[in-house]
Amino acid sequence: MRGEEREGPSDSGFGVSGDGEKSAMARRDHVDLRSSSPKRIDSDGLTPFKKNFYVESREVAAMTEEEVEEYRVKREITVEVKDVPRPVKSFEDIGFPDYVMEEIKKAGFVEPTPIQAQGWPMALKGRDLIGIAETGSGKTLAYLLPAIVHVNAQPFLGKFEH
Repeated sequence: MRGEEREGPSDSGFGVSGDGEKSAMARRDHVDLRSSSPKRIDSDGLTPFKKNFYVESREVAAMTEEEVEEYRVKREITVEVKDVPRPVKSFEDIGFPDYVMEEIKKAGFVEPTPIQAQGWPMALKGRDLIGIAETGSGKTLAYLLPAIVHVNAQPFLGKFEH
């Protein structure tokens, strides 16, 4: 099969196929990303979309800065930037749809974990977030539930949109 690009099991992706022939990956042209300038995207024709879905509950809004700091210390929540929304103390504070709240109650969760308490307001506001927490701490739900809210709120693609 010389001269043809091969794909599939015989092309290991490591530069050489099983019979010693260079793989498709190895034959690709080298691109030096350091010398390439970033391409500008023309956003004029893009449909605007909503990023902020967070509505602070009355209970959370009523927390003083001292109460916020005390809660973060108690729950071992560390934030390293300014203008971070207050953490939520209960699932009701976050305002997830009823069907989500029903599943949370069925699963027996009592209160948000620290990563969820601080992560949900950030993610629902459309803010960038790096969350570091132990295995089993609720990171998956901290990212997944706000992601579902964001995805469900976006308009469907048109017939020729990809």
